[in-house]
Order: sequence, then C-alpha cells, then structure tokens
Amino acid sequence: MNSFRHIRSSALLREYERLQLRGWKVIRVPGSLSLGKLSTIIVRLTEIDRYPELPSNIERVTGESWDSVSSCLGQDTRILLACLDGVPSGLAILGTDVKEATFLYVKRLECVRPAGSSDARRIVAHMVPQIRRQGRDMGFPEIQVEEERPFFIDLLKEHGFREWRRDMVMQLCLKNHREAKPPRGVRVVRIPGDVDRFVKVWNEIVLSATSKESFDDFPPINAQYIRSKLGEPNTVLDPEGWFVAYLHYRACGLVTVDRLGGVGDLMVATWARRKGVGTALLDPALSFLKKRGFEKAEISLREENLPAIRLYTKVGFQAKATRVSLVASTQQTLTPEA
Repeated sequence: MNSFRHIRSSALLREYERLQLRGWKVIRVPGSLSLGKLSTIIVRLTEIDRYPELPSNIERVTGESWDSVSSCLGQDTRILLACLDGVPSGLAILGTDVKEATFLYVKRLECVRPAGSSDARRIVAHMVPQIRRQGRDMGFPEIQVEEERPFFIDLLKEHGFREWRRDMVMQLCLKNHREAKPPRGVRVVRIPGDVDRFVKVWNEIVLSATSKESFDDFPPINAQYIRSKLGEPNTVLDPEGWFVAYLHYRACGLVTVDRLGGVGDLMVATWARRKGVGTALLDPALSFLKKRGFEKAEISLREENLPAIRLYTKVGFQAKATRVSLVASTQQTLTPEA
C-alpha cells in the first residue's frame, strides 16, 4: 500500500477533508490552500448575554449591526459562529419556521472569505456537520436552507443537500402605488390583532380547497399557535397587517404583511377565484406598507405557481432573484471511502 497520496487541485479540499478523517497527515501544502485551525462557537439566543463579545463578532461576519441581525430572531434561535485561526469567519443562524415544524431552518448562512476560495469551502464544510448535529439535538429529521447565491447552492449540494423547490422572489416599488376601487361585491377590511377572526377565516379558506394541492403550503392553524408566535421576541409577524376579503358578505380571502416589508400569506378560497379578490386584497396591504415607510414590498412564491406570478406581475411586481430551497437529513454524515 502506498504511504503517500498526491491530491489533485481539482478536488483538493474534498480530498483533504476526507483523508484527515482517515488519519492522514499533511506534509506539504500548496500556497493556494489555507489549513488554519477551525473552531466553532454555538450559542442559544437566550444565553447570548453570557457571551458579550459575540454580537461584535457576528457584526464582523455579516457587515450589519447586531440590532439589525437579531431583529427577526425567535427564542428558539441557535447561533453557530465558525472561526479560522481564532478570527470569526463563518456564521449560521438556526431556528424554526412559523408554519412548518418538520425542518430545522438555516435562516442565514454567511462566510467572510471570498466565494469560491479554499477557505470559504473549508468554513462551510466545517459548519455543515455542526448544523446537522444541532438538528439532531433539537429533534428535527431534516434541515432546510433557502439560498440565492450560486456558490453556496453548489457547495451545499456537494455536502449532501438536495434541491427541494425553487421560489421566485419579486419586488414592487411602492413610491407610485395607488389603491384601485375593488370589484363590485368585494370588500376588504383590516383586522388588526384579531387572532380568533384571523384563524377562523384562515381555516375556512383552507377547508374550502377542492384538492390538497390548492393550499399545500397553508396547513390549518389554531389561535394558541398564532398567539405563541406573536409572543416571541423579535417576531417578524405583524398583527396590524392582517386583511380579510369578503365577497357578498362571505369571507373569501386573506393576506398578511410583516414587519420587514414582505407580503406573506395571500389566500383566496377556490370558489372565489378569478373575481378580482387577490388584487383587491393586495391594494390596501401595499398601501399599509407604504404608510409604514417601506420603499419596496417583496414576495416569494413557487416558480411553478403561474397564476400567482401573473397576479403579482399585473399589480406591478418584478422578478428579482431565484431562491432555491435545499434539504438534507440531520442523520447524514461524511463517510470516508473504504
């Protein structure tokens, strides 16, 4: 058996990581590859006061203030900070989703090293097993990441993530937005903070579906669940931005906006579609965001949801980016070759 192995540059990092796991030691390193020591700090958001230096380190990685980064983090958030030779160089923010409890969500993934560099690849490769371990500890079978940057998408696929779906991110400039008169018989009202009414309308619309696919992303909810989410510190949910539509006095639609200027859940009952209800719901919701001082509104929807894309395009939204959802098992580990 050979005592030495030459690692070709085309697969340099993957070979290096795998051989390390098998007990090989590096005796000569090309100048293009940094082999600095990697370490990880994992902190629950509720315990961050015990780590006074952590917010400034996170600011160094993200280029944003800690107040901005933490403004939308829930109580269940865990922060994973990767350091290369003691210097903060990578970040993963982990948490749960409002509607979907199946996945541990990687809400943010950052690396200060240039995309495509060997250091960036090493840092992300170092963080992925740590993220999986946190998912297992929290009882999640899978992890989900939503990513727009090609480098991170390709690198996550190399480490066992599979593409689950693609969403189109659309934006609308609110500067020239003007409300139009709703169609005859359609009335839209804002129901600020009325959790019971919100839940009742939501569930009526979901149950009106003629097939499961009609509201595949909108499971039934209950008031206790919504109140618990609203009670979380730094929640992005905005109960002031809830709107309900009625067609001939019957609830037929619902839309939400959040504290970040996003249009959240837009739902129209199957029996009330193609009657102008969707546009009628969006108009006051967008006006609400404009009055709140937002310059742009944003929506994310599945690429195959052509009726919704046509609706938002009609209102004035334009495609901004493609957001890829990637999923991986928390049980998956790197298995060295035999």
